[in-house]
Amino acid sequence: MRRVTVFVFVCFLFTCVGCSGPPQKERQQADDAVAAARAAGAATFAPGELLAAETALKAYDAAVDQRDFSQALSSALEARDHGYAAMKTAADQKAIFAARRDALVSDTKALLAVAQTHLTSEKSSRTATDRLRRSIRTANTVMQEAGATAGKDDLKVVVSRLVTASEGLRKDLAAFEAAGKKRATG
Repeated sequence: MRRVTVFVFVCFLFTCVGCSGPPQKERQQADDAVAAARAAGAATFAPGELLAAETALKAYDAAVDQRDFSQALSSALEARDHGYAAMKTAADQKAIFAARRDALVSDTKALLAVAQTHLTSEKSSRTATDRLRRSIRTANTVMQEAGATAGKDDLKVVVSRLVTASEGLRKDLAAFEAAGKKRATG
């Protein structure tokens, strides 16, 4: 009986020592994971996961205030996991957008080459020629911006602008060609 009492007392002491304070190491891991996620561009590319990590950190703080260290530990681990997930998602999304940007840059370069060739070798209506020149200027400006964004978080904006510029260039190039054919036959 005495051994059981001593055993229970020792277990109680270990439990009290283990729960005597908030889980600082896990909180630091969570803070590091969230900071890494932010640095990876999670605010832009993984906002849901980043928000979940930040919410779990707030839950950690609330649990510590209530001295519920078990819940604090759980919240810190949850924040850490969401932080790491946000970092991975952001990196994956950035890679996707960078690849999309690169493909659009290549496509737009090809369109620009065709447009420049048409301007110098074909005749078209003045309106179609002016529109094509404006599209070329816009596409060149967007291409310069795209070159300056390598590895930056504004990839979404650049991809969107490249899509718009290449679609406009494609449309104005088709209009230029159609007006040139009409002029040649008419």
